[in-house]
Amino acid sequence: MSKKPLTIQKKTGILSSAITLIVVACLILINVVAIVATEKYPVKLDLTSSKVFQLSQESVDYLGGLDKTIDVTVMNSESNFGNSGEYYVQALAVLKQYAQYSKNIHIKYVDILANPTYAAQYPDLGLQVNDILVQCGDNIQKLTANDIFNVEQNWYGGSITSSNAEQAMTSAIMNVASDEKVKAVILSGHEESDSGAFQELLAKNGYDVSSASLLTDELPSDAAILMMVAPSRDIMEEEAKKLDAFMENGGAYGKNFLYFASTRQGSLPNLEAWLAKWGIKVGAGSVIETNPNRVISQNPFFGIADFTDTTLTGMMSNTKIPMTVPFSRPMELLFSESMGYKTKTLLSYAQSAGIAPVDAQSMDEITTSGQPIPVAVMSTYTKDAAKSNLLVFGTELVLTNSLLQSGSLSNADYLLSAVNTLTERENVISIAPKVLGGGNIVITQAEILIYAALLMIVLPLAVLIVGISIWLRRRRR
Repeated sequence: MSKKPLTIQKKTGILSSAITLIVVACLILINVVAIVATEKYPVKLDLTSSKVFQLSQESVDYLGGLDKTIDVTVMNSESNFGNSGEYYVQALAVLKQYAQYSKNIHIKYVDILANPTYAAQYPDLGLQVNDILVQCGDNIQKLTANDIFNVEQNWYGGSITSSNAEQAMTSAIMNVASDEKVKAVILSGHEESDSGAFQELLAKNGYDVSSASLLTDELPSDAAILMMVAPSRDIMEEEAKKLDAFMENGGAYGKNFLYFASTRQGSLPNLEAWLAKWGIKVGAGSVIETNPNRVISQNPFFGIADFTDTTLTGMMSNTKIPMTVPFSRPMELLFSESMGYKTKTLLSYAQSAGIAPVDAQSMDEITTSGQPIPVAVMSTYTKDAAKSNLLVFGTELVLTNSLLQSGSLSNADYLLSAVNTLTERENVISIAPKVLGGGNIVITQAEILIYAALLMIVLPLAVLIVGISIWLRRRRR
């Protein structure tokens, strides 16, 4: 019995089905290839305006030249880490790209709740869930949630305001991959204020931070930075001589001294005389901003500081983000150049700023000069092309943890740029914190007034005018 020939309709149907199957198979194949490719190579598209899920070009360039093996271990399963919150999703996306951009970086996930013996291998680190270990040989660094995120504390706990994942990861990789660290010494013995937050910031950015008594200890000859934070007691003459010897460095110079004053200090004649030799005087009172458009959070003592000199801003990620130097004592330069010393103003408050006595009871006691008021200055001594630097800030509050962690202020960015520039560090990367949708921002009083005018006056008037014009047009028809 002969088979009936296929009709045109059946042939068309079979052909259509075959084409459909081929197209579906191709789509499945493309999807599989895409999934494999995105896991192995950085081919995902980041459509966010600030590229919050994408590594910056600075990190990519550094990873391209990385020639050491780096092991990254996340203290959780991959799924649980990503499910910990929207900022963890962003951190996970960023983390994966390190292995995609460098074959020398290996990432693994260890659920330490299910495998507690792993954490027991590092008893001194106190590993917790979602911590990240970055290791290169014997060098190891732990990153916690407070490292990869900027957290704002309040009465009810803490909330993540921005992501610092890329900065933390890239810095940690640089730290463990580096064989040499710049040494910074924090001076003690004069009832100094706490600088733990800044010390931690330095340590996480590749500095070897230690402390020493100016009176009883020998200052390390290989230290590049000395730092003294708001001492309450004066130094002695022999201590001043030790500072001179450190800065001179046997004629080689190349040293840096950071000094932070405070409105809580009394008279310190020996220390003040030593600063005066460098051409710097720390004035009395507290700088206050009288222009409400140049203050942070409507607090006149938290004025916006201008980058008067850009010598130390070159390594900042964004110089447009405001910086504040709260409750600063006014700075004064005693000369511009003298006997090898050269001074300059680094940060200043605007002409609208004034000086309030420490015990001021009213705004009437504020004195203004109509001139910018320096709040951070620098003096450089140069001899035979070798130089040492002295930086003086009018307040120790510039180092507080809340200001250093704020993604809306550039305090941490500027301070790191300053010390990195002074110590001539190379391969230093500064990446601005990244905020996901709905993050908090800090705006000035002027911006508040502008937004209020737009929303309460301009926009309603525009709607009213459009409505009236449409009504008149229809009425004439």
